[in-house]
Amino acid sequence: MPGPTILNVPPREAIARFQAKGQHIGFSWLDTDAATHTHSFTVAKAGTTRIMDAIRKAMYSAIADGHGFQHFADNLRPTLER
Repeated sequence: MPGPTILNVPPREAIARFQAKGQHIGFSWLDTDAATHTHSFTVAKAGTTRIMDAIRKAMYSAIADGHGFQHFADNLRPTLER
C-alpha cells in the first residue's frame, strides 16, 4: 500500500482535515499502517490520551495561527512538562 501524499490545500481546508482526523495511540511510528496515518492523528510514544490531546491542541493552534514548527515545539515543551 502506498504511503500518504502531501496535500496541497488552502489553509482552511487543511485545518478542517486536521480537525476531522481520529486519534490513534501507538508506541512506534512503524506500528501504524499508512491508512491509519492518513486518517488519524498519532504521535509515537505518546502513551496516553491526555498527552495526545495536549500535543494535538498545540498543533491545531500552530496550524490555525500560521506558526512554524519551532514556535510549536517551543510552546509545547512547557505544556508537556506541566
